[in-house]
Amino acid sequence: MDPLDPNFVTHIRKVNRGGVHAAAILSGSVKAYESGLSIIRIGGKLMVVGVVSTQSGLSLELAFPTFS
Repeated sequence: MDPLDPNFVTHIRKVNRGGVHAAAILSGSVKAYESGLSIIRIGGKLMVVGVVSTQSGLSLELAFPTFS
């Protein structure tokens, strides 16, 4: 599986029937964060080791929702 393949996310979600249960991001790459967030299923776990620059423009609001 090539994460640079344009169909990577679609293929992973299809093979895993809706997404993976857990994913690990071991990089500070914005693309890695986008892919990781895209392949986990609802209720899945995301382990983050690398840190993305605050200037990356990446929004993690879906990963860390705030409820009022």
